[in-house]
Amino acid sequence: MAIGCLTLAVDPAPIPEEYPDMICDRLNESYDPCGSGCGDLTCQNVRKNNIQCGRQCKEGCFCNRGYVRSRSGSCVPSYTCATFG
Repeated sequence: MAIGCLTLAVDPAPIPEEYPDMICDRLNESYDPCGSGCGDLTCQNVRKNNIQCGRQCKEGCFCNRGYVRSRSGSCVPSYTCATFG
């Protein structure tokens, strides 16, 4: 008795329209379709209270919560700013 294989032709799952065109591959960074129009907090401005940013949306890669953008462009924990600048 021969046993055959049954192959089903299945289309791959469609890519959702909200799938980002950009890939955020840096450590501690993720895609946000409506991030802050002012960009990430940085080591230079994380301690300032007077930063005002409108409610505009900006699509892009942003540092995760608790992280800020260092001078080198990486996302570092905000408490390490004295080390990374």
